[in-house]
Amino acid sequence: MLVVMNTSPKKVYNIPVDKLSKIEAKKELIRLAALISKYNSDYYKNNNSIISDYEYDILWKRNKLIEERFPSLIQINSPSLVVGSDIDTDFKKVKHLEPMLSLSNIFNKKDLDDYLTQVCKLLDLNNVDNLEIVAEPKIDGISASILYKNGNLMIGSTRGNGFEGEDITENIKVVRGVPLKLGLRDCPELMEIRGEVYMNHEDFIELNKLQKKNGKPTYSNPRNSASGSLRQLDSGVTAKRKLNFFAYTWGASSNYFDTTQWEARKKLGKLGFILNEPSKLCKNPNQLIEYYNEIIEIRSSLNFDIDGVVYKLNQIDQQKKVGVRTRSPRWAVAHKLPAEKGITVIENIDIQVGRTGSMTPVARLKPINVGGVLITNATLHNYHEIQKKDIRVGDSVVIQRAGDVIPQVLNVILSKRKKNSKKFNFPKKCPECGSATLSETLSNGELEKTVRCSGGINCSSQVIENLRHFVSINALNIEGLGEKQIRFFWKEGLIKDFKDIFLLEKNNYKIKFNLSNQPGWGKQSAINLYNSINKSKKVEMYRLIYALGIRHVGVQTAKLLSDYYKDISFFLKEVSLASDKKTKSYIDIISIDGVGPKIGNSVVNYFNNKQNFELVKRLIDHLDIFYKFTNTSGLFLSDKVFVLTGSLSNMSRNQAKMSIEKLGAKVSGSISPKVDYLVVGSSPGSKLNKAKQLNIKILSEEDFLNLLQSN
Repeated sequence: MLVVMNTSPKKVYNIPVDKLSKIEAKKELIRLAALISKYNSDYYKNNNSIISDYEYDILWKRNKLIEERFPSLIQINSPSLVVGSDIDTDFKKVKHLEPMLSLSNIFNKKDLDDYLTQVCKLLDLNNVDNLEIVAEPKIDGISASILYKNGNLMIGSTRGNGFEGEDITENIKVVRGVPLKLGLRDCPELMEIRGEVYMNHEDFIELNKLQKKNGKPTYSNPRNSASGSLRQLDSGVTAKRKLNFFAYTWGASSNYFDTTQWEARKKLGKLGFILNEPSKLCKNPNQLIEYYNEIIEIRSSLNFDIDGVVYKLNQIDQQKKVGVRTRSPRWAVAHKLPAEKGITVIENIDIQVGRTGSMTPVARLKPINVGGVLITNATLHNYHEIQKKDIRVGDSVVIQRAGDVIPQVLNVILSKRKKNSKKFNFPKKCPECGSATLSETLSNGELEKTVRCSGGINCSSQVIENLRHFVSINALNIEGLGEKQIRFFWKEGLIKDFKDIFLLEKNNYKIKFNLSNQPGWGKQSAINLYNSINKSKKVEMYRLIYALGIRHVGVQTAKLLSDYYKDISFFLKEVSLASDKKTKSYIDIISIDGVGPKIGNSVVNYFNNKQNFELVKRLIDHLDIFYKFTNTSGLFLSDKVFVLTGSLSNMSRNQAKMSIEKLGAKVSGSISPKVDYLVVGSSPGSKLNKAKQLNIKILSEEDFLNLLQSN
């Protein structure tokens, strides 16, 4: 995000806290308050986490450090004075008998040592070893408060702004783990029980399957699904969502819990509540760290999401003595867990066949939450990656997800490998079409690491993936023809190659196939599809070349070829002649600046295949292909090279690429000395460190937008 990654020395948010002047600090606190308020609103009201917990915590910590250095500058709307978010929903408001506070965060052992030292000072203790602390997992769900009167459930509410929340009484009644009547007779007349509403992993996966089946949007993570389910106006919908509740503290009637935190947990259990386990009563800081590391180790085996560990003073009288801040208690703190990695189990290894025949092994994982996203799959890259890391079905593995990088297996935990484990044998035949697999010989004489299916157009997976590529946004951009629709038409025998797309409407009437009457279709959706297909018939030459899916030919290469040949018929004639490497036609194509022998040979080999050549000739009979000069010399960013990493908040990756190309620059997929700018969004990958090593200019999203607007 903008705050974290901007490296321009002129920007206030890039200045370290200890270097800020008072004027700069005030400006930064105003900006942080507005930014964090926006993120809070998205998180609490819209169930939408637009930045990761890690990024949010970094912003929050920066705000806290500035306020500690300049206490006179604390803003009225400071995040440190606000709990949750203001309420703006269809639910009634409910006032809490006692405020529902948030927890302050720590991130490492030094933070923990500082926190314990501070608590000891408040308690007039000389040694941190004299503190008893209860450690519990911090559930990543929705905080809720339940008010009981004479042991009967009266009101359920969300945390809201900490002082009042939303009335969710009817919905909380159908949440598993919420007793309608408490299990003990000696309860106080009024009692507030606080805890977390969450959805376990199995139910989250089933909910998304149902959402997808019904054509509804899926949830990005269990926390968002729990929030959306708890806020349903129809409690019947909430009941079907299978929510759960962990109790972990109390509000009013705290005198009922007047011994220790550990005994209070036992009382909550006797009242009929389910507790967040595993918990531990720790007697010294070393035991706290041991517990923290144990939680990291078992995190992937839990059936619910956690984002940290909570430490609470065990003695209730000590809790009362150290007291609370405006926003959080001093007697408790959250130790956040690292978000980028996790440990889980490989349940199976599948092989996916791409449009060029590349066979990519994919690990099917026991679901695990990494960085706020529930991950069920991870790429294993290729045959050599499996061999090198000796990855097997049943292995416990470390998973990493960073920014826009596809989840990947970092390493196998050999100490957990089962004795009957067997090596994974890469298939010698394509799992889709049964054709033999092969690895091509590279120019240096070595075998390519990627194993490919030799089936070509006889392999259904390759054909379908090629059709998907053909209609994609940078190719012919046919709206309404996604993977689901392509598979439907393929199964019906209506689309077998590119040209069939443009015969679809004609065949609809010719063979009396009424698309409007097919499952998932209607009259208007059929009309929209035909209109989109007809619109795509007028196509720029470079888009058609890119759409063919020729290996190694991306958008930029397609533009280079288009600029050189300028006419599709001339292009086809020349690449056909280039099959003879002694001809001028061959020398011409491999000599194009930016093409070279590798790509040139790939283009020639594609059209040297008789089936491909005839397919393209039949295709162009249905199209109006035109050439538009794409030379960018003299433009604002002419000849500059950009790389994008991380997620951008103001535009899609494709929109960013188009904006860059319109100004004459190129977009590369990898970092090299030729790159001029790296544009960094939230959760960047390894490209950032590599760019720093090469002294490439790094732009935050705001810098990038300013650069585009300065044209």
